[in-house]
Amino acid sequence: NMIGLYIFQSDIKESVFHDERVRKAAAHAIDYNLIAETIWKGAGVAPWGCTWPPSTEISRDNPAYMKACGTPYAFDPALSRKLLAEAGHGAVKPAIKLVYWGNYPEESAFAEAIQPMLNAAGFNATIEKIERVEWGRRGKNKGMANSLMFFGPGGRITSLAGSYFAYAGDMGPAHDDDVKAALARASGATTLDEYKAAVAEIGRLGQIGRAHV
Repeated sequence: NMIGLYIFQSDIKESVFHDERVRKAAAHAIDYNLIAETIWKGAGVAPWGCTWPPSTEISRDNPAYMKACGTPYAFDPALSRKLLAEAGHGAVKPAIKLVYWGNYPEESAFAEAIQPMLNAAGFNATIEKIERVEWGRRGKNKGMANSLMFFGPGGRITSLAGSYFAYAGDMGPAHDDDVKAALARASGATTLDEYKAAVAEIGRLGQIGRAHV
């Protein structure tokens, strides 16, 4: 099973997710082990620390890539609350949406399981199912502020096209020069080792919350 939570368009300053601490708070709020056991019954599930790039990437034999992406954020709602308070959301819970459009049949159950986890950690999370066409409209019109998006990436041997989708263009963190530089190194690599090193850096930037979680 490969499904994750994306925080798109984190460059929107009005979005609560523009703040790295809020993105990390959301990641620490989710008990991924409980979700794996209750929704997928533990079948075909392996922990992974990056929503993108995926665990099937050819770069997984690069130690830096596995260091960046091999371990999920720890479930720690107390840390989530601390990060939210540091970001100025201690008194008023930040309102966010859990958005999905039905890539996978489990997504509604996924949303219903995650919503109370986020709320217990200090968010005010609501669930919104949208149509595929609306997802495209929001992508083109900077409409993903304050949203966590369920998205199934699928297995890819090389993740470069997906990295450009997730970290560049309409969806990506347009304000982060390091992310753009890592993408350029991956696309311009002349050897496989250069490519793997660049993908490892993309994973690291995503995992530490610089790009999105």
